[in-house]
Amino acid sequence: MVEQKIVQIKQNQLENYVGVIDSADLAGVSKALVNVCNKYSHKFKDGEVVGTSPDTKINKEIRNVKTWLLGEDYEDVCDIHWSHYLTNSLRNCFQIYASKIKEPLDLTVKEVNILKYSVGGHYKVHTDHHWSVPRTLSFIIFVNDDYEGGNLEFLLPDESNIFTVEKKKGRVVVFPSNFLYRHRVVPITKGERISVVGWML
Repeated sequence: MVEQKIVQIKQNQLENYVGVIDSADLAGVSKALVNVCNKYSHKFKDGEVVGTSPDTKINKEIRNVKTWLLGEDYEDVCDIHWSHYLTNSLRNCFQIYASKIKEPLDLTVKEVNILKYSVGGHYKVHTDHHWSVPRTLSFIIFVNDDYEGGNLEFLLPDESNIFTVEKKKGRVVVFPSNFLYRHRVVPITKGERISVVGWML
């Protein structure tokens, strides 16, 4: 048997690939997007747990959130407008992120969702990449910041090293979707957390 061992792992280097971008444009449309979410509350459905079997896709012990997948209703001008606007915003953030990490990435936005976490809402530790949805880059936009709890926490590379992204209206977080970037949303204790998530493949 050949002996194998890890020679070296540099601590905290993974954090270099979590990009945090503050967008004045997204902060500026925050109120309008919150109003749209309230007006179109019927569009939101229980969030599924990605990568699980069909009979366990809805599991509020793991993921308790309401989601609205944008861009599916081609007859709804509001849906299409926000789908295009947010997709374009993610592309702009991608250009900033790609230039910062100096990697020649050729990716396309494939999905954009608006999420609503009410009191008690959360998402336990997970990764965004699965065999059924092979995502490469993940994006989270903080639409509002007038709530308590609901922190976005990265566990890099295990639960002893937690990296928290401070919430701020208009802030965009970009990170690789793979297993090294396990993250969670801790339970909301007051108010409602509205965010946008998107992925590139």
